[in-house]
Amino acid sequence: MAILDGYTDEPAGLGVPPYLGTHPRYAYGAARAAGATEVRYVPVERVRSGDVDLNRFDVVVGICGVHTPGKYLGARPADLSEMLRILSEVDAVTVLGGPAAQSGHGRVGGELPETEVEGVDVIARGDVEAVVYDLVSEGSPEAVDPDRRRSIEELREYSVKGAPAAREHVDYPDAVIAELETYRGCPRFLSGGCSFCTEVPRYGEPEFRPPEDVVEEVKALYKVGVRRFRVGRQPCVFSYMAEGIGETERPRPNPEAVEKLFRGICTVAPDLVTLHVDNANPAVIAEHPVESREIAKVLVRYGTPGNVVAFGVETFDERVARKNNLNVESKEEVFRAIEVVASVGGYRGWNGMPYLLPGLNFVCGLIGENRERYRRDEEVLRELVERGLRVRRINVRNVVPFPGTEMGEHGTKWLERNRERVAAFKRFVREEVDPVLLRRVLPKGTVLRRLRVEPREPEFARQVGSYPVACRLLAEREPGEWVDGLVVGHGARSVEVIPLPVRREDGPDVLAKLPGVGKKEALDAFLKGRRPRVPYALRSWFAF
Repeated sequence: MAILDGYTDEPAGLGVPPYLGTHPRYAYGAARAAGATEVRYVPVERVRSGDVDLNRFDVVVGICGVHTPGKYLGARPADLSEMLRILSEVDAVTVLGGPAAQSGHGRVGGELPETEVEGVDVIARGDVEAVVYDLVSEGSPEAVDPDRRRSIEELREYSVKGAPAAREHVDYPDAVIAELETYRGCPRFLSGGCSFCTEVPRYGEPEFRPPEDVVEEVKALYKVGVRRFRVGRQPCVFSYMAEGIGETERPRPNPEAVEKLFRGICTVAPDLVTLHVDNANPAVIAEHPVESREIAKVLVRYGTPGNVVAFGVETFDERVARKNNLNVESKEEVFRAIEVVASVGGYRGWNGMPYLLPGLNFVCGLIGENRERYRRDEEVLRELVERGLRVRRINVRNVVPFPGTEMGEHGTKWLERNRERVAAFKRFVREEVDPVLLRRVLPKGTVLRRLRVEPREPEFARQVGSYPVACRLLAEREPGEWVDGLVVGHGARSVEVIPLPVRREDGPDVLAKLPGVGKKEALDAFLKGRRPRVPYALRSWFAF
């Protein structure tokens, strides 16, 4: 069996390199649990390049689906048409799984695949891992229920037995980061969740994994060489095992459960390099600041610097927020949540990044939006900057209306009506807000440790983690090389860095950008093959 990973990106869960998502890993584990004699994890790049011939397998399971599209430096996700083409050309039993099979796929919305698609034997509308287990056990596509969901008990075994898939990831061993699931479903299932989000239509009420199960999964991944982890597969990490699920959409956070989880992870993975998280509901943090502060302390105590909790704000326009049943009711809730997180995690760690900061997500094209919506968002973001609040990054994306969501009934009509306003808002964020926030978080002179030169776009380097800063290199380095970087400039969403240690061949223009080194001194040092005259403490910056 081949588990063909076309990569996934969902409201809760990322599986685009360097991330290794949960869907392919669990499908791999399910196949092994059911007794498959040979299971291979196959990244889609290796099929595109012709390195892997899928015709040698008896079963090919294709997994893909991008529900929250972004710009990816690490890889190009397969869209549904590419995945269906690959599967249709394979002489094997074929399965389509992942978000594309459950809710559709596309950058402007998507429709579910038909019940029957030529060249595909099973469309896993339930959980692909459950379908894979049944297919191997029963030996026939006709005996499989494509809508079956796996249980927490089944997942306990699948998650552990799926760990060896990491060995075949394109970024193994140094840069692969395993996405971890703590629960799926959303505490806001009571009201149906946000208008555009697929989490509630797909999963409904939260189903929590016990901390022990997640820890055992990490132990298995650590054993095969994974050293980077992100607890990202949940809508709100602050709501993990919270009190009041099913009674309120703002449950009381449970610091003890979160600490048990993260302490356990660090116990079984003592030499981990990255431990980050993803989503958080700012309304929960604002409603329960005492408990949320304790959870933030846990994330700092056990996590690694550069961590970001993404706040799903979507818009500060209260009228549009109500029409779309969004998380927060006012800007003050968001500002309180920012202050709680930044006050605990805002200090700088060993790799040059603050330990824990919030990020803000905005969605354009919401039901009922108009000119006032974007005026309001710009107004509040200006206030955020004036207050001196620390936010790691702002993400602005267009709505993707999927079947089963309220937005799916409206399509992109609100986006089409406001195209010019959307473009203007994005320009405002990129030109007037992002640079200020970036300079606030990473002032000139900051040294960022352990940057990986992007294998596919080597003019950039990034740390491996949650929403890492893109660093534009001012001197060439080899793809995949690890360097430190000195921040010397700022763009809209990236920083300019001089890779350290500096080499003579980097040239006088690079030397001249070093603190305290002018053009004349840089040229003179370059021509004479010596280091520029710098304080003794900075001599380690040079390789000559």
